[in-house]
Amino acid sequence: MADRETDKTLSLVRQLCDKSIGDDADSVYKQVMAFLGSVDYLPLSTNEQEITDTIKKRLVRQGRHKDAIKFSELHRNLQMQDVPRQRWRILCLMDILSQSNTENSSTWSLKKKPARYSTSTPAVPTTATSLLSGLMSSGISSLSTIRSQGSALMQQEGMRSAGRPHLSNQLNSILSAATKDSLRGASVPPTTSRVQVTGVSEGIGTYSSAEAATTEADLLREVMYVLQGLEGKYIEFDHISDSFSLKKHCQVAEPVRRELEKIGECGCLHNKLKKFIDKTNADFSVCLVGQSFCAVLQEYLEEYYKLITILHTCFQKETRENSRAVGLTLKRIMLWTIEPKEKLKMLVTLIGACKDKKGGALASVLYYYSLHGDTLTSSLAKHVLNAVSKPIFNMIFRWIYDGELVDKYHEFFVASDPTVGEERLWYDKYSLRKSVIPAFISMEQAQKILLTGKSINFLHHVCFDRTLAKSLTQFASDDFATDSSSKLQEIIDVAYSDTCRHLLAILNSQYKLFEHIRAVRRYLLLGQGDFVLCLMDLLETDLARPANTLFLHNLSGTLESAIRATNAQYDDPDVLKRLDVRLLDCTPGDCGWDVFSLDYHMDGPISTVFTPDCVIMYLRVFNFLWRAKRMEYVLTGVWKTQITQNRIYFKSIPELSSLLHHCCLLTSEMMHFTQQMQYYITFEVLACSWDELSKKAQEAEDLDQIIQAHEHFLDSIVKQSLLSPDSKPILTKLRTIFDLIIKFQQMSEGIYTSASSEHDKRIAFSAKPETRAQAGQWGKTDAESIEEQKRRGHFAKKNVQAAHGKLKILAQSYQDVAQQFLLMVTEHSNLSLHGLSFRLDFNEFYKSRDARLRTSVSFQRKMSLRHQMSLNK
Repeated sequence: MADRETDKTLSLVRQLCDKSIGDDADSVYKQVMAFLGSVDYLPLSTNEQEITDTIKKRLVRQGRHKDAIKFSELHRNLQMQDVPRQRWRILCLMDILSQSNTENSSTWSLKKKPARYSTSTPAVPTTATSLLSGLMSSGISSLSTIRSQGSALMQQEGMRSAGRPHLSNQLNSILSAATKDSLRGASVPPTTSRVQVTGVSEGIGTYSSAEAATTEADLLREVMYVLQGLEGKYIEFDHISDSFSLKKHCQVAEPVRRELEKIGECGCLHNKLKKFIDKTNADFSVCLVGQSFCAVLQEYLEEYYKLITILHTCFQKETRENSRAVGLTLKRIMLWTIEPKEKLKMLVTLIGACKDKKGGALASVLYYYSLHGDTLTSSLAKHVLNAVSKPIFNMIFRWIYDGELVDKYHEFFVASDPTVGEERLWYDKYSLRKSVIPAFISMEQAQKILLTGKSINFLHHVCFDRTLAKSLTQFASDDFATDSSSKLQEIIDVAYSDTCRHLLAILNSQYKLFEHIRAVRRYLLLGQGDFVLCLMDLLETDLARPANTLFLHNLSGTLESAIRATNAQYDDPDVLKRLDVRLLDCTPGDCGWDVFSLDYHMDGPISTVFTPDCVIMYLRVFNFLWRAKRMEYVLTGVWKTQITQNRIYFKSIPELSSLLHHCCLLTSEMMHFTQQMQYYITFEVLACSWDELSKKAQEAEDLDQIIQAHEHFLDSIVKQSLLSPDSKPILTKLRTIFDLIIKFQQMSEGIYTSASSEHDKRIAFSAKPETRAQAGQWGKTDAESIEEQKRRGHFAKKNVQAAHGKLKILAQSYQDVAQQFLLMVTEHSNLSLHGLSFRLDFNEFYKSRDARLRTSVSFQRKMSLRHQMSLNK
């Protein structure tokens, strides 16, 4: 198959020469075939972009900026064509043709002289007979030179790679066969390693008679220095172009210059790598990860030095023995340094990418490079990453097993604040540095690592417990690689679960955390009904006085009496010891009910859950619940008075029937409101939130989840109890209603006090006739009867009518405020308040008075249905 392609290629070249040249086609054909059979030219790359960049850089170095721009435009046009599929070959051919121009002529011509890439190889006819005649007429003095430049170089240098065309191999095989069969006895003069100015022998040229000669051995000796980044006699470092190049007085063939440039790239990369390592080693502020990065770079540099040592040994052996048996040439050195050069390039790239990075940020950059699609890049980055990540794994294991944070250079993703005390250890002492979390560690894993070490320190310094023992020797950082994520995840999960489970067990057993949460629910949130009712009964007289006349020791004694009189006496002694009385800041006009509050002292580990902010929120909720409970207590007292006295007054004082009936109606209306509010707060807010807290506390895996569940519990209560900022207008209306209830209680007391006085007077007047009759006197006179009638009329006109007017005003004010409150509730975004609005206006009394209320309720019901439908979807 290869022979058929070769014959076809030769035929096409012959046809092209016949049609293009004409008479001189044979001569041109010979030179073309010699040119195609050249072995001195190697393509820079089979990558089209690399070849294009090389050509443009050469044009820029030559000062041909316009040609470089024009070349870029032509190349873009070539890329837009669909027909050429191997454009890199076209670019290589154009590059060869452009470089074959002589100094005296800008146009390449096969008729004038052979191309410099031909290496003086003669024309190759299509048959062995014509090959012999062509060789004899080509003027070449040595056939062995042809063989050494033809098939011998191809075989010894290993150029039969996939990138070489099959045509040159075929031509060299034909050349070798013809030489062996027809010219077996030809004399061969000794070859020279010097290069003539007019031609190229082995790629190493000699200067003209006016200039000094440069041998291949000299350049090989120079290369040994260049590989180490050092300048020599013939090769210097150009700081402008940042590359090694031949000095101006040295002129060699272009292929040799390219080989030297490629070899010189290793020296440039070596210098950059060496400079970074030296700078890092001299800087004592470099973190452990940075030091590990520098150490692995030094390992690669030592491998590179081994290669240089091998090359230098071969060169010394050849020089000492004065032979070329080993075959050390520039071309071989270039080939042998391709892979090391790629590694050096990658390492320099990593240095640039990791600049000004430390700790996990540096490891993240390496991790992203380890995911590269190129195999060499990926494997090299993984090797570097595994070495760099060892300090990180070591710090992780020290943290999750011993709670020790060894981070002198602040490169670990767990940070510690030494200024924070033990009381804020859980919240503020330890945190995550998100900028240095390695990319191979997820945020979830980082959170678990933080919680594990934080739990150990919390046990040691706050709970004073050191029973949790783990051994760090089970897992060492050397045993880990960044790709063993499943093993790391397993270790983190085990350490996290064991540590957090132990912490929760200590908090619940030794410090009775959940028992204290229950106690707060019973006392501060008024869940212990008998205790709350007894406390109100005992404090009723004291709290009715002005706030500035109250004393804590008196109230504390009343609290102890309420505890002993109820089931609260059976609670844990530690719980009862923490329960106390607190008086809030008072303002002029406040009574004891406005400033009284229960308090629950928090200290030790449980203060981590019950923070000062949580205590303040509990006080706000208690104040609201205490006031609502007081309204219920007050109205209950009013109702008791009405039940016991109305029967008497209805008979004895008929003028009060209408007034007392109105009082009963208003009392029922207010009691319905307070009872529905109490039901809403007790069952829909407190009970539901407590049930959710209990479930979350039972399912919690760490202390953070307990804290979050408790905070959610408090937030839910505050929000649904109308204590949040967005519910402030509703809370204002509710407090207005509470104030109206207190006024109604005072008014009711006045009415019944007046009724009681009138009742006593009328009883006394009715008893006069009987008393006087027993004394032998007249029962009563007409004047006394008239005077009594006047007094009763004055009572009915002055007292009853005035009280009736005040009561109507109070009732109207209450209904207006209640109606506004109901309207705000129905328009509120909290869906749980919609049920409250329905229960408050179950008979649609307020709805019939306000059309807005009907529209608003209907609209809110529609919105509720839409919300439920969206949740179901």
